[in-house]
Amino acid sequence: MARSMLKSKNLPKEFWAEAVDCAVYLSNRCPTWSVWNQTPQEAWSGYKPSVSHLKVFGSIAYVHVSDQQRKKLDDKSEKFIFICYSQESKGYKLYNSVDKKMKVSRDVTFDEKSSWDWTDQDKEQYVFYPIDTDRKKVEEEPIEPVTPSSPVSPTQLSPSSSSVDSNCVKMFDDFKKEMAKEFEMTDIGLMSYYLGIEVKQRDDGNFISQEAYAKEVLKRFNMENCNPISIPIEVEYKLSRHVKEGPIDRTLFRSLVGSLSRYMENLITYHFKVAKRILRYLKGTIDLGIFYPTSGDMKLVGYSDSDWARDVDDRKITTEFIFYFGETAFTWTSNKQSIVTLSTCEAEYVAATSTVCHAIWLRSLLKELNFIQNESTQIYVDNKSAIALAKIPVFHDRSKHIDTRYHFIHESIAKKQVQVKFVKSEDQVADIFTKPLNRENEGLRIEKRYQTFSGRQLQKRGVNSRALEFTISQSI
Repeated sequence: MARSMLKSKNLPKEFWAEAVDCAVYLSNRCPTWSVWNQTPQEAWSGYKPSVSHLKVFGSIAYVHVSDQQRKKLDDKSEKFIFICYSQESKGYKLYNSVDKKMKVSRDVTFDEKSSWDWTDQDKEQYVFYPIDTDRKKVEEEPIEPVTPSSPVSPTQLSPSSSSVDSNCVKMFDDFKKEMAKEFEMTDIGLMSYYLGIEVKQRDDGNFISQEAYAKEVLKRFNMENCNPISIPIEVEYKLSRHVKEGPIDRTLFRSLVGSLSRYMENLITYHFKVAKRILRYLKGTIDLGIFYPTSGDMKLVGYSDSDWARDVDDRKITTEFIFYFGETAFTWTSNKQSIVTLSTCEAEYVAATSTVCHAIWLRSLLKELNFIQNESTQIYVDNKSAIALAKIPVFHDRSKHIDTRYHFIHESIAKKQVQVKFVKSEDQVADIFTKPLNRENEGLRIEKRYQTFSGRQLQKRGVNSRALEFTISQSI
């Protein structure tokens, strides 16, 4: 029976197991001489099974794609082959010959009279050369579709916006020669500009900045000739929704600080003054950027901090973290949480948990890039009570009311994925994301602190000073 089912729909022998499974499923729902006036399924379960859901084995099935999983112009269904009935749910077991994956679904429309044509190519897959090519020629003369007999790894990247990275110069040169045989190419040398980022490649590392973009922002708001400052916001600045001042142009303010920032509804003149001060800070740090050295310890290190009850409107905390890979900071964030904590210990504990979650993801990402972290990732926190609370998985008066999801840090420490350590407040590099600086000389002290931890040299290398600008703008 299984052999006949495969032959009737021209399916390969690889589906013999599914064919046998489907044959047994149908036999149990058909009359038999072994059980009088009943089907085997009815004799076993005690109820008469329904046959309204039965479909022809090997027929074409079109699975509906929900609105959340597709774009507006994408197809509303995907083409599959019906191969079996699911034993775990009331659905059909389907096979996609394009990505070679199985799927179980009930939202299916069947074409039982058709069968899969294995000689037809499911989809044409084009390979785009990711350097500077004659784009018109590439689009008009696509490479031949990939066939099963010639397995390759297609690179679906835009020819005008991508680059090829290689640590082996000889391999890179050979690659360019082979690609030059197929395309009209122009060797534009070392990359100097990529997606709005200026790149300066040196023997000891690469330096990236956004000086041109920063100048464009200053020009857009007529701040090219403003007086530069060294800190973005003063300590006496208290942002609130309830300050009684005149309203401002909402569109202008949103274009300055971004649509995802705070205070987007009740805008007043005071908010715009703070935003313009950030532009003055940007003017004073316009030539700074990030330096990635070619050598150094490829070790992941994180710093976690929090801002307890500084929001004068709802007293909710803001958590921040920054991660270093070697000597350079490469990811950071500052997010306002949806909870109100009762102490600085709780605030630091919640911030540390958020940092640990991000550290687990970064360790997985680095593992895929072959930068395996064999040791525990060190997370530095400047609150000893929060560290003790994280290391001792015991519920007491200080932690019994904290949401369960914030206790994820206990398991990560037990598995030795992370290690929480204490750092002094003056050495807490995430501190710059949490609060305004005290005065101008305090700003210089922070600059030196970042030079120590990131190896920054002013006007040449360092931590992205615009990170501070973006963080403060997110709090507006």
